[in-house]
Amino acid sequence: MSNIASGHARTLIAIYISVLLIGCLFGITMPLLSLRLELMGASKSINGLSAAIGVSSMLIMAPFIPRILSMLGTKTTMVLACLVASLALSLFPLFPDIFLWFPIRLIFGLALTALFTCSETWLNLSVPAKNRGLMLGLYGTILSVGFSLGPFLLGLTGMEGSAPFTMAASMTMMAGFAIFLLTKNTKTETPDKTSGLVLLWLRHPTPFLAAFLFGGIETGIFTLLPVHATMAGLEAAAAAQLLVAVGVGNVAMQLPIGWLADRVNNRLLLGLCALSGLAGGIALLVLDVGSPVMMGWLVFWGGAVVGFYTVGLSMLVKTSPAELIPSMNAGFLTMYGLGAVTLPSASGLAMDYAGLLGLPIILILICASYLMLLSWRWWRQSQINQRQRP
Repeated sequence: MSNIASGHARTLIAIYISVLLIGCLFGITMPLLSLRLELMGASKSINGLSAAIGVSSMLIMAPFIPRILSMLGTKTTMVLACLVASLALSLFPLFPDIFLWFPIRLIFGLALTALFTCSETWLNLSVPAKNRGLMLGLYGTILSVGFSLGPFLLGLTGMEGSAPFTMAASMTMMAGFAIFLLTKNTKTETPDKTSGLVLLWLRHPTPFLAAFLFGGIETGIFTLLPVHATMAGLEAAAAAQLLVAVGVGNVAMQLPIGWLADRVNNRLLLGLCALSGLAGGIALLVLDVGSPVMMGWLVFWGGAVVGFYTVGLSMLVKTSPAELIPSMNAGFLTMYGLGAVTLPSASGLAMDYAGLLGLPIILILICASYLMLLSWRWWRQSQINQRQRP
């Protein structure tokens, strides 16, 4: 029994090491690659296209993860992903060419997606259903901490030369080595036709659309909230501080939300998250964006929006058989990626045409639409329950 418990603990340590690494890599590479491309003479559109490659790699890779895990297993997949990510990071300073960085960034993104999806799947397979919400909350908290550590580590090496890439590549190799030492390889069951992503999306629209909303809102806020704030008259430095408030909420509220996900009706929690998102859009319309009240609201809002991911994934996997969990995770991450691509684009267009009204209107529309879906599915389920009563 003690050997089993020890092995389980080592697996969880490896999973949380990997998610800390993922957060750090996101926090390092997003500003690093954007700034280096600009210094290399890339236009704003080329820089934006390069960033889109990172999200696109998520859409490309995630659907293949269930099949890869059934063939290679969890440990092998994660160690290989660390090796490939480390190699890609090492290639950036060796080939300082704008267009060569596109395929390198795609390879790096594919490896990072494999690491992310596999670690999340492995976590859901390793913990009992009754504790998955709390453990996912801890997973998300560590991811956010890693994301916050990334820029700090980047400040230690600076943006120039090969040092930041070497640091990131070394961290990735060390994480891969830790995973290799701590864990045993576990192959998942081969996915069948019932685990196709589109079929899963149609069967479980509520949690999957929660991932879509989270991807869109999170990416849109981190990308466009500073732009909205500068349009409202804030200076760039003050506008950037708004994201600090959102980040604090991300870190602080994931564990409490995960704990609640194990004890409270998940549809109710998702409804509260949607109401918070709706209220956030209204707040952008009526509050002074630079006021202390707005900063305090953003802390709460940043945490509440994270609930879409934590509660949605917990709702999806807690009643799923083990053989479907890899496909559920892959589908969830794919929907997150779709939201991260489409909703910020829609918000940007809305801001072009409607100015300060653009971002709040999109937030209000998508959260209100999700609330309507939740209400309709609750009503439909109540009708079915009434018909089934003797």
